[in-house]
Amino acid sequence: MQYAVFGCQSLFFYSDEEQDELNKKSNHNLFFTTFLLITVAEFGDKTQLAVVALSSTALPAAIWIGPTLALSSSAILGVLAGRTLLQKIPLSLLHRVSGLIFIVLAGFAGHIPKRNQDAELNT
Repeated sequence: MQYAVFGCQSLFFYSDEEQDELNKKSNHNLFFTTFLLITVAEFGDKTQLAVVALSSTALPAAIWIGPTLALSSSAILGVLAGRTLLQKIPLSLLHRVSGLIFIVLAGFAGHIPKRNQDAELNT
């Protein structure tokens, strides 16, 4: 569901004023926006549940360092990819392409094959 909402927002709610707004945002505001976005998006996902399970059987410091480095590495790659793409294509095109990708991903995520209930009853 989040993929579809984000995809639609990227496709239909973009304006040329967003580039000016992007340039005007302070680093302080961007930090909090990014922090809240990642916190909400990652809250309760499989990675967090795996960390909870691992921390019950291993050293908490080691379990904390692993996911922290993994998420940091992923964020660094995202920043580098975003900067590289914005040097080659306009922001409006990036929004449209990412919106289409997210809508396609929402379609894949929403397509859950129905199980054969008769086969389950017979076993």
